Amino acid sequence: MSSLVPFNPPTEFLLDNHFAYVICFALHGPQTAYADFLQEMQEFDAWLHYVDNAWIVLSRRPLVSISSSLRSKIRTGDWLMVMPAKGPVDGWLPRDAWDWINRHIPKEW
Repeated sequence: MSSLVPFNPPTEFLLDNHFAYVICFALHGPQTAYADFLQEMQEFDAWLHYVDNAWIVLSRRPLVSISSSLRSKIRTGDWLMVMPAKGPVDGWLPRDAWDWINRHIPKEW
């Protein structure tokens, strides 16, 4: 009889802290083909979406997990880019967008 308890790893590894990611995409198929993709975008822990096809999201999921999952929901001819979000940031957005960005995007240089 074994005294070892079987290890059941979690289905998805989560990081200790939230990280910010920029997700940009170009979807070339009919809008109806991307319901799962758009639903997943809205299920992040927090997100900002003011620019078409560009989102800033907060998640404890690692980047490779996010990109792999999103890639599985798009077509071969579509484009996807997922990268860490780090500041400083500059541009032209409404005040509430800048408040969110300043609260959640680390200023690393």
